Amino acid sequence: MANIIASPTTGLDALAIGSALRAATEDLQQVNPAVGLLRFLGLGAATLAGFTFAWQSDSGWGLGVGCLVASLAYSFWIICAHDAAHGTLTGWRWFDAIAPRLISWPILVPYGTYSEIHKLHHAWNATDLRDPERVQWTAAEYESAGKLGRWNVRHQWVVNAVILGLLGLVYKSFSQGWRLRDSRPGLRRQMALDMTGMVLGQGSIVLIFVMAQVSLETWLHYAVMLLILERVMSLVIQGRDYLEHYGRWQQQENHVLTQLYGTSNIKTYGWVNWAMGGQPYHGIHHAFPGIPFNQLPLAQKRIEKILSDRQYPPLPTGQGYLGTSWKMLRQGYELIP
Repeated sequence: MANIIASPTTGLDALAIGSALRAATEDLQQVNPAVGLLRFLGLGAATLAGFTFAWQSDSGWGLGVGCLVASLAYSFWIICAHDAAHGTLTGWRWFDAIAPRLISWPILVPYGTYSEIHKLHHAWNATDLRDPERVQWTAAEYESAGKLGRWNVRHQWVVNAVILGLLGLVYKSFSQGWRLRDSRPGLRRQMALDMTGMVLGQGSIVLIFVMAQVSLETWLHYAVMLLILERVMSLVIQGRDYLEHYGRWQQQENHVLTQLYGTSNIKTYGWVNWAMGGQPYHGIHHAFPGIPFNQLPLAQKRIEKILSDRQYPPLPTGQGYLGTSWKMLRQGYELIP
């Protein structure tokens, strides 16, 4: 995409357009604790209900359907951790610090590490190749990669989301955390805390099973539930991450415009935006991460009005997650020049 140039008809420069956008969204950065808490508790209840149904089912179909429903709900539930990382889930610092860890550690997701490197992602997206969540390779990286590496670049979405799955994402979080450990003062402590919490979280479940002397069938039951959860969660989390960032790497005149045009929004249903915590309005979120998910649709309308009045291009927007996924798969891979 060509660089964005300030409209000659308005005479506004990049600084002025940034100020106008910030002023238009300033009143939307107030968090209503009840809205975030209701979403967190609702998705948590759906997750627990699905797993309870699966656990008590006497048939393979019941186990599979229950786990699938629970895994989808859990995938959306874990996205609440993203809101918490920005302090926009409830706005209660203690809750937004504790709740995401309680739902992340038992499934071996390092929330604290993610929270720290995610802040670097927001600072470096489309501007600094050190971005720990960058999903697009550079042309130089592709040329220097071996045969297997180039194959991975051409198929990385499927490789990461389907083959490597959630475990690959967890490994990436820790490896990026270690690589950038000197870039954020709290990274080392968060990595140690995550390792301790993950061991205690999953270890407690295993210890309960051992002490209860559960049958081999129960162990297999549990293993199936974890497998389905890992597969579904990987597709949801990594799938949306690619759709919202891939092919958008290009710096604009200021940080706000870089984030608005350096990420993609996804046009979808209101309930999807609710479940995914505003992720479909990803460009708006990147430009103004302090806006809670329920205010992002209004923020987008105001931002698009200002951009249109100044003759800026429309924000990059995909038509639904499934449609955008199919389009991306057909287009093939892109490289950062």
